[in-house]
Amino acid sequence: MSNIKVGVLGIQGDIEENVLSTEEALKHQNLKGTVESVRYSESIAELDGLILPGGESTVIGSLLSIQGKVFQTIEKKIKEGMPVLGTCAGLIMLSKRTYDKV
Repeated sequence: MSNIKVGVLGIQGDIEENVLSTEEALKHQNLKGTVESVRYSESIAELDGLILPGGESTVIGSLLSIQGKVFQTIEKKIKEGMPVLGTCAGLIMLSKRTYDKV
């Protein structure tokens, strides 16, 4: 099996903890791969999987909007079948619809 490249969106939240936990999970499953913090669409385009950690969703959304293509790249990669894990605010960012705008 080839090397798996997993990214942790490095905008806000437990970035380092997610990187370390994912490295440990790969090791536990005897999978070869790398895990890194990513912030830019060019880096995200090269990934095999992505983790969107928690944080404050409106802050994350604001920071990502400044960087332009990040949302579009994530959406494109998801449509191409890339697995994505969202926790807390990361899961909110993945939702198609929310009912409480607070």
